[in-house]
Amino acid sequence: MLWKIQNFGKQTDILVKGVPYFMAMYETKITDNENFAEAASNTPNIQITELYAEMNYFELLKIAKQRGIEMKKRIKKNKLVKILTKE
Repeated sequence: MLWKIQNFGKQTDILVKGVPYFMAMYETKITDNENFAEAASNTPNIQITELYAEMNYFELLKIAKQRGIEMKKRIKKNKLVKILTKE
């Protein structure tokens, strides 16, 4: 999974398992680190967005399967992204 983490507040350190990750004011980071995204979601003025469009088609199918979404036939990536963002 990929996440876009945006800081809309003052500069801050986000603690992930005791390690600080510095985020400057108005900084944006793209990460696949689930622990970082989870810790950032608990920080004020930080916005987290899942980036489905940037992911591999087969990774998207895996996420859909984990969420219980059954694909009876092969669909295009754009349609799969729309299905996942509605969930």
